Amino acid sequence: MIRDRLGIVLFSMAALATLVLATGCRTKTAEEYYDQGVSSFTAGDTAAAVKSFRRAIKSDPSWAEAHYALGVCYFTPQQRARSIACFRRALELAPGHKQYHLALAQALQRADSTRTAISVLHRARLVFPQEAEVYFTLGYCYFSIVNKDSAVWAYRRALELDSNYVDAWYNLAYTLTDPRQRDESLGYLRRAIALDPDKLEAHYLLGMRLLDRPSLSRKDKEEALASLRKYVEGGRADMIKMRKIEEKLARAGLRL
Repeated sequence: MIRDRLGIVLFSMAALATLVLATGCRTKTAEEYYDQGVSSFTAGDTAAAVKSFRRAIKSDPSWAEAHYALGVCYFTPQQRARSIACFRRALELAPGHKQYHLALAQALQRADSTRTAISVLHRARLVFPQEAEVYFTLGYCYFSIVNKDSAVWAYRRALELDSNYVDAWYNLAYTLTDPRQRDESLGYLRRAIALDPDKLEAHYLLGMRLLDRPSLSRKDKEEALASLRKYVEGGRADMIKMRKIEEKLARAGLRL
């Protein structure tokens, strides 16, 4: 009797173990790990996201999107090298994905490898010759190494492809620092503001450059004052910016 009961118990335990292995302990798929990583990252738990994306990659090493997502998690100054490695791998696996080119270039630029980033973007141009964002990022990289002529070319090309690219209008204006280009830059800033009236940094630069004109008309003063008020009211002016604004307005006989 005891032996029979023991046999039943052992059989039941074996059956239960089989059931658990078949259900609760089932290995997750790469897609499930990936979705779990996205949920963790969205919730602000980057550490958990990293673990999930790494498990997704372990399940499917050729999944470019998982490598890219892991690179996004590592996109910090402390983990920059890992981020670059992830983006490189994603790009190797899926060279036809524009965002992988851009992410790798941006990570390289922030790691002070801007010339390598520029090479990445020039290769991207061959794959995506009509993508304004590629040229915009290229312009930013050129500007960061003080190659203004190439930056201007890249921003202009971006605008040829997308005339509503607000940031390209602003960056192009920002790049034109020569006093002889002031009027041209003012036109670009006005264009950026027309496309996005809440582009506060464009309001700041427009107001300050208007006040730099050797002879200010009444219209110039009114436009400068309106833009600078918009910038200040937007809450973007720190103490240093406020001091600069007030000094320039005072020289023009104006005040906020």
